[in-house]
Parts: sequence; C-alpha cells; structure tokens
Amino acid sequence: MADMMDTDDEADNDNDNHDQYKQYIDTKFSKTELSQNLLDFWKQKSSVFPNLAKVAQFLLAIPAATAASEREFSILKKLSQ
Repeated sequence: MADMMDTDDEADNDNDNHDQYKQYIDTKFSKTELSQNLLDFWKQKSSVFPNLAKVAQFLLAIPAATAASEREFSILKKLSQ
C-alpha cells in the first residue's frame, strides 16, 4: 500500500514538473527580466516555478573553470608532449 502511495506522489511530482515547464515555456518574459542576473531571475521566479528554480540554481552554482584546474591541465599538457 505504501508503494502505491509513493508511486502516486511521484506521478504528481512529474505532473507538477511538466506543468511548471509548460508554463515557463508559455510565459512571455520582459526584456528587463531576461537581461538580469540569472540567479536573481530564478530567485524571483522561485514562487512560480519552484522545481525549475531549484534545478537552475543548482546548475548555475557550479563554478566555471578555476585557475587551479586550468593550471593542472596546462601541466598535464606539457607532460604529455
């Protein structure tokens, strides 16, 4: 019985995700909204698109390549020559 409830919850969550995605795609955002910092945009839209905002904030929080990692790749390149 508990398994059925879990399946129902997952289906509801999938529907919510789909509905949020469809609403996001169908929304016409202003130029001001689209020109702002992406993290700020998703923070502002988190009440309308909570699941999409979580994913966006997670992905946007991944740092770009750092000098340390670039330095490591440079060293590896030199070693491989």
